[in-house]
Amino acid sequence: MKPKISIIDDCKLKIESFSCAALGDVPETVIDLDAHAGEYVHIWIDKDGAYSLDPGHDHYWHIAELPVPERRFRIDAEEIIQDGETQIRENPVPLPVKLSIAEMVMRELPE
Repeated sequence: MKPKISIIDDCKLKIESFSCAALGDVPETVIDLDAHAGEYVHIWIDKDGAYSLDPGHDHYWHIAELPVPERRFRIDAEEIIQDGETQIRENPVPLPVKLSIAEMVMRELPE
């Protein structure tokens, strides 16, 4: 059995609650990946049912992995009039990461 994972608000993964003999009842969680734009992310679960993105310690089970797309920007132009001259200032505005274009690999849950 694989976990049920869906995308919400473009940049968040919702992992549905599930139950298995090895972990018991694991609650639903939402993981915001907006801060991980441009990274390859692994999602693990620990024996206590807590989810983690931290590759720096041992985990119980590897749930999923995906390349989080690079952040994109929208350019807002602003007209500035100074000393009778008009200048255009372009301001980059960050857009939410779009997880819908990422290919996620989901792992089987423990028995």
